[in-house]
Amino acid sequence: MSVNRIHKLLGRIRRHGAFIVSFVYPKNISKGYKILRRGGLGEFRRRLRSKLHYQYIEQRYQYRDYLKVTRPTQQELKQQTLFKFEYQPCFGIAIPLYNTKAEYLEDLLESFKAQTYGNFKLFMVDASPHRQGKTQLTERIKQLAVEDSRIIYSILDKNEGIAGNTNKAIKLAMQDSDITHVGLCDHDDFLEPDALYQYAKVLNTNKDIKIIYSDEDVVAFKDDPNAFYVMKPDFNEFLMESCNYINHFFVCEKKLLKKVQTSDGLYEQPEYDGAQDYDLYLRLIEEALKLDDKLQVQESTKVKDALYTSSTIYHVPKVLYHWRAGDGSTAQDPHNKLYAFDAGKHALEEYFKRRGIDIQSIEHTKVLGTYRIRYQNKHEPLVSVIIPNKDHIEDLRRTVESVESGTYKNLEFIIVENNSVAPETFAYYKKIKKAKNIKVVTYDGEFNYSKINNFGVKYASGEILLLLNNDIEMINKDSIVEMVAIIERDRVGAVGAQLVYSNQELQHAGVIIGLGGSAGHIFHHIRPEFSYSNRANCVTNYSAVTAACLMVKKNTYLEVGGFNEDFAVSFNDVDFCLRIRSLGKLIVYTPYAKFYHYESKSRGADTTPEKRERMEHEAQQLRESWPNLYQNGDPYYNPNLTCHRSDCSLREMQPSDFR
Repeated sequence: MSVNRIHKLLGRIRRHGAFIVSFVYPKNISKGYKILRRGGLGEFRRRLRSKLHYQYIEQRYQYRDYLKVTRPTQQELKQQTLFKFEYQPCFGIAIPLYNTKAEYLEDLLESFKAQTYGNFKLFMVDASPHRQGKTQLTERIKQLAVEDSRIIYSILDKNEGIAGNTNKAIKLAMQDSDITHVGLCDHDDFLEPDALYQYAKVLNTNKDIKIIYSDEDVVAFKDDPNAFYVMKPDFNEFLMESCNYINHFFVCEKKLLKKVQTSDGLYEQPEYDGAQDYDLYLRLIEEALKLDDKLQVQESTKVKDALYTSSTIYHVPKVLYHWRAGDGSTAQDPHNKLYAFDAGKHALEEYFKRRGIDIQSIEHTKVLGTYRIRYQNKHEPLVSVIIPNKDHIEDLRRTVESVESGTYKNLEFIIVENNSVAPETFAYYKKIKKAKNIKVVTYDGEFNYSKINNFGVKYASGEILLLLNNDIEMINKDSIVEMVAIIERDRVGAVGAQLVYSNQELQHAGVIIGLGGSAGHIFHHIRPEFSYSNRANCVTNYSAVTAACLMVKKNTYLEVGGFNEDFAVSFNDVDFCLRIRSLGKLIVYTPYAKFYHYESKSRGADTTPEKRERMEHEAQQLRESWPNLYQNGDPYYNPNLTCHRSDCSLREMQPSDFR
């Protein structure tokens, strides 16, 4: 056995040994007991399987290795300290304190002391029990405040809850004339030393940015080797409506924050305690989206390149914030603060009401902290279901019957016949054409998926199109209802569904540009419950969705000129979605429209040399059509995640990537 193999084996033993030890760690035993008691054996098994799946399948490249190559060196930190920005924003960081542990406070303050960008102030309000004008934290903080004038410390008369206390800190920041941007930081968390430098860098790059957030991790303690990374997409409107994926490290322009101040002078509202940040973010995002609408015309280049997510909301794809999973926190166990999830639901209800979006209900999902929105469908427009077909009548019959059996009834079917040869195929056509809502039209050319769909659309009477493969079977009876409700929302260009194989592994849950070298399905062959950050179970935006089940308004289809017929078989749907994105519209994936997909049963897999050559030619054509998107990366993914696998494991980075 070679020396390298021995080192790899020892490393694996160390990692697995540490993982086993972590299970017998007292806190984890306590956590496991709480999960078992509150959620029952089923919930305990689900959480355990998810943890094991993450450790042994997803996490091929260890997070601590990622940190080694992505963290700036001491020399780089020194250079950042010496660098002078043309524009020097002043960050006011609001930090509510309450019975903060001494070691947590030291980690927090040390992380700010180490910042390479120094134009900031800490506004620390202390709601801990006090006697004679002092709390357990007073002496230490006042001592530090003498040493550093950037620390502003105030003792509150009483504990007003997390929202009330945070408001006190925000108000201090808002009253300070030096402050240009306000940030939120929890009293037991801490930052990377270049966090504020990175934010100042962003603000010097784009004057339109109003909101900034970063990636983060969840730690039990400083330098925790078992930290869990949270890599986020760029601004994702529909994901934000499913959960508060933004979290930390959140910084907002002072002027924008002023716009959402309530009539009684509040920023965070006490009735949303536990989800007070979520409510605040939603209100700020509303204002930012209004500014986006005005700026979108000026951002025409980004829109054209399908890079546009927001001109005012910026995501820094670096882990700059460490969220501590302390006792009693939702990071450690969501059941610790069940009231927070009800508050989040209430915040969403008010958000939709303010935006004039009619909803039927908002429901908690199996994963606490994520929500399902049921929209109020005002009418039931005609949906034209377009299905290309060559023989495979049993598959086609199953597709049509499963869709007809759903709860959405205003449907017409357009079967586009293409080169069938079996007599039973034409006998079936003759039978189904008797139905008033089924048309069979014939496309005589050789197989070209784009041409066939463009041909079929000419016969569509509906204002909404549902492109469907003939090897699809609808599972959720409300799937079409769900898709129509979303396509009816403003700025939505196309809607895709969750497609699964018969073993319940995912075939499609959204398309990532660059995955596999061209474009690929995220979470392919992974069960939805094991998807990274529960993403496959959330309504979310992607750059593209598969045309195996894709809904689009007919006028949008015609506006972009339909499918590009140069993409005969592969990537036509990706190019189609990107052209819809270039209009400034959103592509939405919903897990609540669910179908089986018996992939490529009709045309077969791309296994012959000719088919592989054709596929690579079309992949190259896609890359050449959208060069800036491939150069900059998919905004709905994260550059820290791999493009070699679909599981959102870490990209195996090298130091050269960051120099």
